[in-house]
Amino acid sequence: AAGLHKLTPEDKRDIDQLNKRYKEKFGFPFVICARENKANAILLGLKRRLDNSKESELEEGIQEVKKIFLIYMWSIEQSSWLEIQRSLVRPPALPDFSVKRWVWNKIKLGLMTTNESLREWKSSDSGIEN
Repeated sequence: AAGLHKLTPEDKRDIDQLNKRYKEKFGFPFVICARENKANAILLGLKRRLDNSKESELEEGIQEVKKIFLIYMWSIEQSSWLEIQRSLVRPPALPDFSVKRWVWNKIKLGLMTTNESLREWKSSDSGIEN
């Protein structure tokens, strides 16, 4: 969606170099919602975000992950949940079993765990207090 495959060799080199600098500075990879950005906006965003503090970049990265997650959940919502549910054998003890609800709960639990881990990492690694 972003058109990264259409980048010139120079732009690809720039993104590779900026990604390397980004990871060296922050200790984690650059994250941006590619579906909401074109290739040039991604390159400019990478350059701009290199000037962020570690704390603000962590927060911005989390916001980007949330955007990616919401788009992913929307795409699942658009897929045929009825087909998925029809293909499953429902246990008689759980007549209200919902694959959608189960997936959503697992993803929320994963995000809560990830968010808690990031907060612990942020406070222990960088000396930043919550």
